[in-house]
Amino acid sequence: MASLDNTANELVGTFPGLSLLVARNLVNKAWQDIRDEGLWSWLVAEGPLAVPSAVSDGLVTVTNGVATVTGDATASAAWTAIQFATPPLASPNLGQGRQFRFGTSGSPIYNIIDYDGVSTITLDRVYAEPSNAGNYQIVRFYYAPPSPDFLRYFSITNIAFAYSITGKFLNFNQEQLNRMDPQRGSFGDAYILASYKPAADGTPVHELWPGPVNANPYIAIYQRRGIPLTPTGVTPVVDIPATLSPVLLSTRAEYRTALWASMNINRYRDLAGINWFNVRKEALSNYKEEIVKARRQDFEIFKNTWIAPKGQYLGFPVDASFMQGHDVDIMFGGLGG
Repeated sequence: MASLDNTANELVGTFPGLSLLVARNLVNKAWQDIRDEGLWSWLVAEGPLAVPSAVSDGLVTVTNGVATVTGDATASAAWTAIQFATPPLASPNLGQGRQFRFGTSGSPIYNIIDYDGVSTITLDRVYAEPSNAGNYQIVRFYYAPPSPDFLRYFSITNIAFAYSITGKFLNFNQEQLNRMDPQRGSFGDAYILASYKPAADGTPVHELWPGPVNANPYIAIYQRRGIPLTPTGVTPVVDIPATLSPVLLSTRAEYRTALWASMNINRYRDLAGINWFNVRKEALSNYKEEIVKARRQDFEIFKNTWIAPKGQYLGFPVDASFMQGHDVDIMFGGLGG
């Protein structure tokens, strides 16, 4: 039987008047408390960021005040070829599709939210620049996280060129990028991740910079928040990790359920006459002992903290051409030890 039902049934047998449905809810609240205690090894995950090649085949026509872009036969063929690729050409969900800009640099970036399958793409807002016809670029600058319960990135590795984006290079914001490259004219292989803005559902979306235009595999290691436990028989199964003691979950669940009991004494006569404050206090004491053991054991299994070496470094391949063409001291706040 799954940990959710095991623990919930124990609570139902201990607390008069408690239903299985409410008990499950209390157990999952306790489970969330445990997950929120800090970084756990079983909440570290790995996933890909699908970085496609830039598309610029053919020509397009853009019209001021209109949110659609029309492509010629060559452009339409290129769009159709990637319509259902990974990532797709268009998506109403921010960070899951691709972006459009007229020309190749210096023009505003628009998210592509729809494609009619023939010759017309729809942008997320009306085209605000002068009407024109000519070259264009379809890229992917914005990225939704690898999973819905994403919390933060630890590293993003460009497998093809053997470097990782880590440390402060994962924590840029739009103001910093706008100072460095307001027109987003830099392209190549990304070495900075910056927060962009939340999607409609609140999911954080990030921007890779310089704008990646090469189809290289980027692998992200990140922290998840985790998801609720599932009852017996429900798939997919979500249970506590094998390295975690069920006692930890039960003590936290008892702590939460004691509060429920103290608030429902007038509804259930059998709850009266018991000092639920003391029950809650004892459960909390037991939980604190268990959480210390669990944290120590988890750290022994998985080294989830590290100490940065003295000094600073760029964290990506740098040659003489790059150093001569970029003011790295301004870009990164100084490289001194």
